[in-house]
Amino acid sequence: SVRDYIMDYPVKDYDIEVYGLNSDQIKVAAGRLGSISITGQSFQVIKLHLPSGTEFDISIPRRDRKIGPLHTDYVIQPDPTMTTAEACLRRDYTINSAMYDPLEDTLIDYHGAVRDIQLRLLRPTSYLFKDDALRIFRGMQFAGRFGLKFVSSYRSVTQAMKLEYSYLKRERIWEEWLKWADLSKYPSHGIEFLLDTDWLSFYPELYNMIGCRQDPHHHPEGDAFVHNMMAVDETVRIFRENNIEPGSEARIITRLSVLLHDIGKPHTTIVDTGKIKSPGHDQVGALMVPEFMEKIGRVNPDQKSNDKLVDSVQTLVANHMRH
Repeated sequence: SVRDYIMDYPVKDYDIEVYGLNSDQIKVAAGRLGSISITGQSFQVIKLHLPSGTEFDISIPRRDRKIGPLHTDYVIQPDPTMTTAEACLRRDYTINSAMYDPLEDTLIDYHGAVRDIQLRLLRPTSYLFKDDALRIFRGMQFAGRFGLKFVSSYRSVTQAMKLEYSYLKRERIWEEWLKWADLSKYPSHGIEFLLDTDWLSFYPELYNMIGCRQDPHHHPEGDAFVHNMMAVDETVRIFRENNIEPGSEARIITRLSVLLHDIGKPHTTIVDTGKIKSPGHDQVGALMVPEFMEKIGRVNPDQKSNDKLVDSVQTLVANHMRH
């Protein structure tokens, strides 16, 4: 909520961190204001539902200690005596590290959240960033939603984190890709974030378009990757002009189809009588769609043929030259 307020976005999600009280004390206090429910097994989050319909997620500060490669391999230690300075260290990116104290009416910003928001930069908050590889995909969708660029000096850190990729849960990866597809106002920034962190190599379907030549008469903009980034950014205008609102399946299908429409070009591009051509790239690309969708967590390997979203994306890629 603090990040969105600074960015002048509508504030919808309210997360409250309470210091000096334990969970039982918070439950009693929150219960006087509305109904409460508890979520999370390893670390409880108290959801407060006000009669007005507004909801708050309330928690106490904690320390997370990584003990293994899996996303669940953490020892979590709630500690209401922690300082705000220590608690802010475990935020993923600086843009999410600012807090607001409503009692003192003050902004708490130890890590330059306001500065990085103004500069449109995605910068890891602290050394704790490396403990959670899912933060790469969170960064992808943040970059796409808010038009942010990754701070390149952290590339060695994100490269080292690639060893954790195979341990990430498929459904968690899909959650972040879904946010990118649905909410991005600058979708190319999300894909370029993966390139800047060296994680685009996990998706050779996209990575191999870099340097794939195109006929300069039809594509003066450059290679197939540049073309795809320009095309996926055009979806923003299409959604706006056709009133396709967030949450619509049409947004997901359209954006993923545009992202993948030319992935067949690196496999089909030839030079024929001096002209660069990619015959059959639409059909080759369509055959590549299910595997890509599996990599981003949408497809269960055993159920590729039962996913209507994947079928729709594949159909559009196969027919994108029919206009």
